[in-house]
Amino acid sequence: MGIEPSQKLSENQQFTSEAAQKAAHEAMDPELATLVANWPKLPEAIKAGILALVKAAT
Repeated sequence: MGIEPSQKLSENQQFTSEAAQKAAHEAMDPELATLVANWPKLPEAIKAGILALVKAAT
């Protein structure tokens, strides 16, 4: 019982997932795509600022 370990994706599932991610990225607004691509590299303070701006505007 409990949480089962996740199953490793088959090679076909992994390719499909990567293809779907690439298609979604290509359909994305270019400025948003830049933000998404660089998000992991941003300092936490910058991420917090961006999120605060978005929350304040919505």
